[in-house]
Amino acid sequence: MSNTYLDEFQRLQDIREYANYNFGSKVPKYEYLQIADAFYAATGECFDKVIDLVHPIQRKIDTFYSVHMSIQAAIGDGFGDDLMRMYLPKAAEEKVIEYLLLKNLTT
Repeated sequence: MSNTYLDEFQRLQDIREYANYNFGSKVPKYEYLQIADAFYAATGECFDKVIDLVHPIQRKIDTFYSVHMSIQAAIGDGFGDDLMRMYLPKAAEEKVIEYLLLKNLTT
C-alpha cells in the first residue's frame, strides 16, 4: 500500500478512535456531521486501491475455508451494521450501504 493510503488510514483511525474514546468531550476535536460528507472525496481513491486488494484475499479465504463472502457477511451482518446504526444519521447510513453494495463489500 502506498504512503498516501497509510497516511489517510491513520487520519481516519484517529477520527474513529477519538469518536469511540472521547465521546461527549466539551470541546470536540472533530465536528463529525460537518466532515462526514467530505470523507469520500478524501478517501475514495485510497479505498478503491485497498478494495482491489481485498477481493483477491476474499477469494482465497473462501476457497481455503469453504466459506462464501466472509468479509461481506462480517461487514453486513456482524460489526458493520451495528457501527453504522450507532454512529451515522440515516441518510449517511444509506450512502455507506449503497457504496458497500456497489463495491461488493456487504450482504
